[in-house]
Formats: sequence, C-alpha cells, structure tokens
Amino acid sequence: MRSLADRRLRFATICAGLILALSPGVARADNTLHISFVDTRDRKGQEADSDIVRSHNIDATLHGDGHVTEATTSFLPSRRGKRSRGMIGDSASSQLGDASGRVTWKVKGPHELQRIELGPRFIVLAEVKVADDKTCAVSVRYLLKSGEVDLIGKDRRGGGLAHFSKPRLLSAECSIQ
Repeated sequence: MRSLADRRLRFATICAGLILALSPGVARADNTLHISFVDTRDRKGQEADSDIVRSHNIDATLHGDGHVTEATTSFLPSRRGKRSRGMIGDSASSQLGDASGRVTWKVKGPHELQRIELGPRFIVLAEVKVADDKTCAVSVRYLLKSGEVDLIGKDRRGGGLAHFSKPRLLSAECSIQ
C-alpha cells in the first residue's frame, strides 16, 4: 500500500497533467469546461405526464491551484403550448477531491475528471475525458440512492411534492474554453 505522501504526490501529478491537458497550447492558470446535457423523465401519480424534457448546463472553471468553481442552470422548456416552467440556477466551489459538499470533482486519470452531484434521492455522475487534440467527451448517468424507487421534486403546477421516474439521458456534450 502506498504511503499518504506517495498518494498526495500522485494526486498532484495527475492534477498538473489534467490542467496541462485542458489548456490549448501553452498552459494557463484557469480552464473552463462547459458541459451540456438533456434528459427526460416521467411524472407519476394522479397528474401523470410522460417525456418531460429538462436541459442542464454546467460551466466549471478549473483553477491552477486545484480549486473548481462552477455555475449550473437547468431549464424546463415549454410543452404542448404551455409557457416555460422556468430556469433553476446554482453555483458551487470546492477543491478537487473534496467530498464535503453537494458537488464533488475528482481526477480519475491524466485526462479524466468526474463530477458527482448528490441529490436527496439520487446521484448524477458526469465523466469527462479529454483527448490529445484538446477536445472532450462527457457521459452522464443517473443513479437512485439505495432504497429509493423514484425522485421527489417540487410540484411547479400547484405547490407540494411530485414523484418522477429516474431521468433518461437524451444527449450530452462538452467543450473546453
């Protein structure tokens, strides 16, 4: 088993490699990763509704010191002639590998990052791979926490709570700026 000092050195080396991989040309202190994905889910219960689409955008800035700041927005577009159901925004800030918050960013390898978002009943995993030509690819997965069978969210129609199926991914993409 590696010592703590060896693991920290390896972690710092991977972080440095990732920062260089994300930098086009000459390494810069900050790099912004834009992740965009669209999912669909079904509303359960008396007011059942299927294929509710939701789009998500994450702009994460990886700073040279291993600090990550992000701004996220989720948008519920209009459906069936009804008005838009709104946009939800949030922001987070943490060190790479710090798992104390709702959102954690981890270095998985020299060209891989993982974003873990902990919801009350679910987990959203986004895995980003950076190619040698400085392009990126992202995969997004939804996991229900142990013992959970659906998501519970705010009922935007009349208050209270509503039950939803686990989201299904429709598309995901990323870019590096």
